[in-house]
Amino acid sequence: MYFWIMIIISVFAAFGYGMIPRWTARDFFDIAYCIISMIGLYAYVYQKSFYTKTFWRGVFLASIFIAIFDLVYMYSDAFTLPSYFLSANYTEDMKSWYIPALLFSLPFYYALHQLGYGSPKTAKPHKKSKK
Repeated sequence: MYFWIMIIISVFAAFGYGMIPRWTARDFFDIAYCIISMIGLYAYVYQKSFYTKTFWRGVFLASIFIAIFDLVYMYSDAFTLPSYFLSANYTEDMKSWYIPALLFSLPFYYALHQLGYGSPKTAKPHKKSKK
């Protein structure tokens, strides 16, 4: 059920990106990241093998980095960034729902973690080189 809720949220978010008059590099990155992440969630929920554990470790670590980066940026006035690093979707209203959204996303982060670091059933094993 969680997977389908995340798909619906992602589709609505994609329509939101369609309303942006001028996209930044971060907006393109977010769309690509969303697609890869939904593939990962699908792979975890339905126990499919997509890509390798190393790939999913990278996606998991990128997810954690993005969440921390966004959290620090939204709640701190300590630094400013060039506009191309920021999504055109960033608004002051995001502060009110970002932490609840992160809490709602915990199962998603768990799924990505399991794909990268979990049991062998959740991702393709590393290929060992023959010597």
